[in-house]
Amino acid sequence: MVTKEGEVAEYRSIAADEKAFGEAENLAGLYVQATNLGDEPKDLYWISRMRWQVEMCFREMKTNLRSRPIYLTTDDHIRGHFVIIFLALQARKLLMYRMYAAEGNKDEKLGRAENTAVTPDAVYGELRRLVGRRHTADEGFAFIEGGKKNERNMLMAKALGLSLTKQMMSEKKLEEFARGEKTEKKEE
Repeated sequence: MVTKEGEVAEYRSIAADEKAFGEAENLAGLYVQATNLGDEPKDLYWISRMRWQVEMCFREMKTNLRSRPIYLTTDDHIRGHFVIIFLALQARKLLMYRMYAAEGNKDEKLGRAENTAVTPDAVYGELRRLVGRRHTADEGFAFIEGGKKNERNMLMAKALGLSLTKQMMSEKKLEEFARGEKTEKKEE
């Protein structure tokens, strides 16, 4: 065969492989991992496990922390938004670990103990129920209004070392707590 310009052209006939299409159709909707890349099976297992954990973190950020939609336009603001979201995720994890230890499951892996009140959804739910209000008094007190005492907020209070049910606390004490300083009375 020859082209219009007189060059020799190669002629190929292409046909669809019906058998391959049938096999691909059977796998439609399934996740498939390529395992013939020369990696060790244990390495593939850990890669898969880490991907699952990353996907769970993104799911949590989108649903519980409401990271989307983003109504920001500058790169710095978008980065700042996600830094705050990542910090909130880490703060929730730290709170859960402390609550888990306060519950008496210090030696168990997080989420592996039976009959535990410490789950991400339960922690977020309890945090949403807590309300803090500033009380305008001459002494500069702040009013922390929690909810009714229940197993989770009592466990949270034990883990944080701070009562989360109705109490008055000075702003200075709250600031000390936020910085991680001891809030106990000092001897004079």
